[in-house]
Amino acid sequence: MLNENNFKRMCSFYVSDIHLSTMILPYLSERLEKGEILTTFLEKDIQKEMELLVSKTNIRENLKNIIKDINWNKTDIIKYTELEKELKKYDGKLNILVTGTENYINNISKNLQKYLQKNNNIKINEIDAYELEENKNKFNEILKRYTYMLNTSGEYLVTDIFKIDNINKKEII
Repeated sequence: MLNENNFKRMCSFYVSDIHLSTMILPYLSERLEKGEILTTFLEKDIQKEMELLVSKTNIRENLKNIIKDINWNKTDIIKYTELEKELKKYDGKLNILVTGTENYINNISKNLQKYLQKNNNIKINEIDAYELEENKNKFNEILKRYTYMLNTSGEYLVTDIFKIDNINKKEII
């Protein structure tokens, strides 16, 4: 069984690709400053938005270069074997940004959990970012699956931001 010591999931919602980039950059910068690693599984490219934002941000030049070197392009990894091959490159604490349709996010998450069950030497923070317009009718349903949420002001417990019934804080999907 997975627990928050080695697997933490949080959700996020964005209204545009530039909003997504703006929202995740502070969180990402903080994690990278601590020496953590970030990789992405994106159903859609956000390379241009990240390059624009990083070029206009007042952060250290070496941190800008690290962020620019992250793959912000579309990732067609769907099968577990492909995901496993990608994750074997990493060791330690890994932050994974997953964006796309609910189906894409659920598939990647399922494969991440399977990977963690076999490889307990890695710790993963999974950030699942949902496009708000596409998911506005499922907003509460999606929130109920998560304990944590990332927004423009940082990481919070979902229950600290929203009043939602039937959230099981110990449940990890």
